[in-house]
Amino acid sequence: MRNKKIVITITSIVAVLLVIIGVTYAYWLVTKTQTNENIISSGCLDISLTGEKNDITLTEQFPLSDEDGMKLTSYELVMD
Repeated sequence: MRNKKIVITITSIVAVLLVIIGVTYAYWLVTKTQTNENIISSGCLDISLTGEKNDITLTEQFPLSDEDGMKLTSYELVMD
């Protein structure tokens, strides 16, 4: 009888741990994408970021000197 209780207890603990691990993995696996624009507002500051032109793309970037960085295409932040 005592061995049966130990087996049931251990099985229950393992099952609970597996459920917790599965839920945690599923939570971190969820990928979210955004289709609308970002709007940030705070008191007297309103910023709207849209992807209509001059998208900022940083692929295969690495640190540059100030002189080399000034030669690159600049991006403009328009504030209404």
